[in-house]
Amino acid sequence: DLLKDPDMDFYTCSTSIDTVVETLRSNYREEDQNRYYASLPAVQDDIQLPRHIDLQDERTYLQTVSPSYHFRRWLAQFIQSKNTEGVVALTTHQLQQRVSHFLDYLDREELSEPTTGDMLSYIDHLRSEGRSAKTNKDYFASTKQFLSWCTIKEFILVNPAQSLKPSFKNTKHASDQRERWSIPELHKFFLSEGFKEQSEDFQWISYLQLFGGFRTQEPCQLYTNDVICDDAIPYISIADYYPHQHLKNQHAVRYVPIHPYLIERGFLDFVRSRTTATNQPLFHYTPQGKDNDWSKLYRTQFGKLQTRLGMKARQRPTAYSLRHTFIDELKQLDELEHRVAEIVGHVNPHMTFGRYGKKAQLEKQFQIVSKMQIGGLSC
Repeated sequence: DLLKDPDMDFYTCSTSIDTVVETLRSNYREEDQNRYYASLPAVQDDIQLPRHIDLQDERTYLQTVSPSYHFRRWLAQFIQSKNTEGVVALTTHQLQQRVSHFLDYLDREELSEPTTGDMLSYIDHLRSEGRSAKTNKDYFASTKQFLSWCTIKEFILVNPAQSLKPSFKNTKHASDQRERWSIPELHKFFLSEGFKEQSEDFQWISYLQLFGGFRTQEPCQLYTNDVICDDAIPYISIADYYPHQHLKNQHAVRYVPIHPYLIERGFLDFVRSRTTATNQPLFHYTPQGKDNDWSKLYRTQFGKLQTRLGMKARQRPTAYSLRHTFIDELKQLDELEHRVAEIVGHVNPHMTFGRYGKKAQLEKQFQIVSKMQIGGLSC
């Protein structure tokens, strides 16, 4: 009836309705309320308050966001973008580890927006932790790369590390930083009955590292077409042409003459015995894991043999150290550094031969490689 009255405005109508409702409430008997709205037993009460939360204390349910919170979210996106690019798992793991070290530093120093001054302090922090210069350089480079990506994505306005090019110095001499094999250790390993009991694959890969300076992965992933047996100077082509092959960098692509000691031991005959009409892996090792690691099984066998020979873990040189031994022996013979660097696929910071520089002729390289002699093994 109220709504039908043409003189009734909204305010008057609302007030009238409130009056009617209040009248109804006052006339409603308590016993009727109890009859229709009986309380529920406690067991049927499905509203359970968490006992560990004190509703009077905000600290129990409000957590402070860490200074690096946003950076950690961006790091997850950064790693995902690297995975999309096809970057190997080991590289993304290293990026995650190194950048996380920086983010832990931000939390410790309570820095949510690091400045260039803060980055200088972080560099000092890296130097104080006792790592090698190369490792510190890698940590900072990874962080700088991440911050640059954040800038490109417009997560931050400026990369605070952009203008910084810190130098990290080693406390040890360069020759002491990478462990090499001593002559007695080489004799103990290569002349042992345990070594002679290993497969031909295992033995040849070990010899190739010592007498060719190869990285452990490189001989493990060779295909039969990578070994050129019939040229005047037999050589090995290190490349990534064939399935699942991968190299450390562009400088790793190279030709390496085969050491005369390996030819004398029958390496070329071994290669020919494995060569068929179809190009195939030279050895029986296969790529393992997401990174297609050809050397994983070999390295496991290598470590087990060392343990069997009484060479204690963490106190012994590694398979990779055979490469360092090759390099060190040639340096002791005063071979030119850039010539050795070219043979082993290193970047030589003191020379300007880059990727397109003139390659040393195989004849010259063969002369250098042939000088690598280990008394009791090759002579």
